[in-house]
Amino acid sequence: HNEQCCDAMGAYMSSAMDYLQWIWVFLALLCFFVEVFAPGKRFLLLGIGAAVAALLAFLGITVVWQVVAFAVVAAVGILAAQFTTRRATGSAETVYGIDRVIGKEAIVIVAIDPKTAQGRVRVERDQWPADSESGQPIADGATVQVLAVRGERVLVRPLPNARQR
Repeated sequence: HNEQCCDAMGAYMSSAMDYLQWIWVFLALLCFFVEVFAPGKRFLLLGIGAAVAALLAFLGITVVWQVVAFAVVAAVGILAAQFTTRRATGSAETVYGIDRVIGKEAIVIVAIDPKTAQGRVRVERDQWPADSESGQPIADGATVQVLAVRGERVLVRPLPNARQR
C-alpha cells in the first residue's frame, strides 16, 4: 500500500512538472504584454527571467534552479538597467511607470475642455486623458507641460510662447 502511495505521488509531481514549463512561458508572455502598456524595462526584464526559467524547465533542470535563474536574470537586468539609465541621464533616480511623464512636454491632440472632462495629450509615444491645471480650455495642437498624474489622467498647463501646431 505504501509503495502505491509513493507511485501516485511521483506521478502527480511528474505531471505538475510537465505544466511548470508552460507556466513559465505564460509568465514570460504576460510580462512582455504588460511591458507594452507600462514601459520602463522592469516587466521586460522579468519576462526575460521567466523565459530563461522556461528554457531550463524544457531542458529538465530542477525547479530550484529555474527559480534561481529567474531571480538572478531579473535582478541583474533591473540593476543593469538602472545603472545604464543613471549613467545616460546623470540622474540618481530612475523613474519607471507613469511618473516618467511628469515634467515632460506634450501636445494636445483632443482639445481640453474642463466642462465636459474631454481632452487628450500625446507625451512621447503615449496618449493620456488630460485636465487643465487652470480649469481653462486648451486648444488642440497646443504644447503643454505635464505637472502631475492623477489616476489615469495627467494634469497639464500650457507652455508660454509655445508654438501652436
